[in-house]
Amino acid sequence: MISKKICPRCGKEDDGSFASAFCPSCEPVTHKRLPESVVKCPKCGRFFVRGVWTRCDALGALNGMFQPRGYTAKNVIIVKRAKKTILQAELEPKRFIDVLLELKQCQECSLRSGGYHEAVIQVRGENAERVREVVERLIHRIGAITFIAKVEEKKEGIDIQVGRKRAALEAVNWMHLERTQSNKLIGMHQGKRLMRTTICVRV
Repeated sequence: MISKKICPRCGKEDDGSFASAFCPSCEPVTHKRLPESVVKCPKCGRFFVRGVWTRCDALGALNGMFQPRGYTAKNVIIVKRAKKTILQAELEPKRFIDVLLELKQCQECSLRSGGYHEAVIQVRGENAERVREVVERLIHRIGAITFIAKVEEKKEGIDIQVGRKRAALEAVNWMHLERTQSNKLIGMHQGKRLMRTTICVRV
């Protein structure tokens, strides 16, 4: 006769739902402590998940935190409680948990609100319609990587102020645009020189 598993915590017999020595109700005590809060940027809507600002919804953010600990969030309900926002999540293996939603501006949005930008893309050309077309495609590409501080129309063309230099160069290379490039010292921070890159493309 094969003996059934018995949960060492509550004494329940295994009905086929045991994933380990514990029953589903008691098993969570064997897992690592789950996060009690998650941070969301109120400006861009991204969540801070495992050290990275990630563009996802609340369910995706919780799964990003819980799955490495052996849980999957099946659904989440957002509720208000005493001036706080709580994410009530149902997890698998079976467990219910409340996670506090904290609002904190991400670094990118903080820099954008201060007008910070590492690069300027100057789009120049004789055909105004072509210039606008290129600018729209650049903006779309850059927006998926970093923020755009400002788009400025000038007599000679359009300037795009880009938060991160890397994103500006990647977008220009992605469109296979010929460019000239220059760097300008704009200040010092913690002993390091701060440079702004100007990228001029003709279309």
